[in-house]
Amino acid sequence: CSSDLADFQHIWPAPWIIDRIYLSGLGNFLGSHAYNVVHLRGGSKKWAGGDGSGAQKYVEEIDQKFPTPEHYLDFLWQSYQEILDKSKNKDTNLLLLSDSPWLAEQWLNKFQVGTYIPIAYTGPMVSSGIHQASEDLLKQHGTSKIDLNFEILRDFAIMCNAQNIIHDGISLFSQMADSVKSFALPAWKI
Repeated sequence: CSSDLADFQHIWPAPWIIDRIYLSGLGNFLGSHAYNVVHLRGGSKKWAGGDGSGAQKYVEEIDQKFPTPEHYLDFLWQSYQEILDKSKNKDTNLLLLSDSPWLAEQWLNKFQVGTYIPIAYTGPMVSSGIHQASEDLLKQHGTSKIDLNFEILRDFAIMCNAQNIIHDGISLFSQMADSVKSFALPAWKI
């Protein structure tokens, strides 16, 4: 419902989040809005290391629509090509966001385009996504829940500032960002 989405205009990131985005070197880039984003969601896919423990309807839809990494990547590539076909500027940068460095690597190896924005956690996929990782597992891989939560907010800001978000139509995270970005959220426009 659009009235529910409009509530996002009242959510403001803490100043330390904006500062940390700028310190990461992304702030000036985001401000240009001269990029597209591909969101590669690995945690919900069994072939990417997820265990399929999400909502049953969601898991069934993923299994049916994307039974292999090739199906998934080809679907997103086709979506990206359709956006490029409609775009006047074919040289727009492409950023890759993913909870799976492995999945981002598959994209880069197959299509040779895009810049992966790395995540702090590089361990194995956990359950239905890295947000399910225990504090101990995160610590073993040199990161923390604070880092993961920052990266979620960073990625949300990246998507909200993108010209286009290419996603699978199933991931709630990228669908939400794609929906709320049209409200020109002042707090998330970096």
